Amino acid sequence: MKKYICYFGTALFLCASIYFGSAVFFKFFFNSFLIKTPNLSGLSFEEAQSALETGDLSLKKAGEDFSTFPVGKIYSQLPKAGSKIKEGRLIKVWVSKGQKQIKVPDLSGMDLFDARVLAENKGIVIKHISYTKKNSAYNKVITSDPAPGTLLTDTNLVSLLVSIPEDDNSIVMPDLLGLEFRDARSLIKENRLVLGKTEYIDNFDFESNIIIDVSVPEGEKVKPGTIINLIISR
Repeated sequence: MKKYICYFGTALFLCASIYFGSAVFFKFFFNSFLIKTPNLSGLSFEEAQSALETGDLSLKKAGEDFSTFPVGKIYSQLPKAGSKIKEGRLIKVWVSKGQKQIKVPDLSGMDLFDARVLAENKGIVIKHISYTKKNSAYNKVITSDPAPGTLLTDTNLVSLLVSIPEDDNSIVMPDLLGLEFRDARSLIKENRLVLGKTEYIDNFDFESNIIIDVSVPEGEKVKPGTIINLIISR
């Protein structure tokens, strides 16, 4: 029985070779019609087009974005380099707009809360806040590090130096748990503290807008301008 199956398979192979032509048949069965996707990273779109001028593959610019590659150079492609694909298939590429640069704004003289909002709107993260006693209004930004006007490329982190009046003393953290958000916010401001992040979570044990957790425990001594993060019931 095995002999008959073997003979049948051989006959089918020979018939197919004769019918389709040996070259086409071997291409079909041994995948010689597949080609490897070239690596186009680092090329301009025009250079990539020239590299594919044989017509085996076509090219399309799918978009642009910031990257570590120089402006105008391909930083990503699909299918990826080295993939086996059929002739004539489309390769999508993404072209670099260069490194994203953020200019540090001048935050000096601003209230800390307003300075944080402005910085975050520009994509800047406040890494650290330092305090110094100075004959000026409470909780005002004195300067930043890096300095205003600096172009950030590798990082988007900025530290701030903030004023505390000469006669300021430590503050005892008030009890905010169970308060409505509006009342807690007022109490934070009255105690010369700063409202930080607010996170809302579902909690059916409380009505909505009730403070259920605070980043600084009640009774702890803190400096004026300390950032207080809240978790609020939704």
